[in-house]
Amino acid sequence: MAGLSGFFAQLARRGIMAFYIAIVIVLLVDRPPDMLTRGAAMSAVLVGLIGYLLAWRRLTARLGLRRCYLYTDGVVVTNWFGRVQDCVSWRNVRELDGLSAQSLVFSFHRLELWRRDRGKPLRLVALGMNPKLTYALYDEAKRNGVRC
Repeated sequence: MAGLSGFFAQLARRGIMAFYIAIVIVLLVDRPPDMLTRGAAMSAVLVGLIGYLLAWRRLTARLGLRRCYLYTDGVVVTNWFGRVQDCVSWRNVRELDGLSAQSLVFSFHRLELWRRDRGKPLRLVALGMNPKLTYALYDEAKRNGVRC
């Protein structure tokens, strides 16, 4: 689960990858004398960024930061410190709205759980083409009689 910062991080990661591929193509076409050194340096930076990304994913998963927990009786969302940011029970959910945006540059699913008491909706953003969270939320909402 991610917010606006996750969207920009995904956009930056894909932009860096596209830039890297473009530079490698230029190096292969132009063939400067120090092509091997430049290519190795760029590859090292890219591998470092990918390693940082994987380490960050593992750390946030282990500490429970910015997570969405789906229970049979409701949904709980945590903040950057692992504490409960918002929660809603399925009895209190009136409707589940979803928005999907998928392209070559970014892909995400925005889900809104509208409350029966007309309070502020619980908003979730799941990055990726087919995150398991969206399917699980829709299944659980249908099981609890929530309009989708």
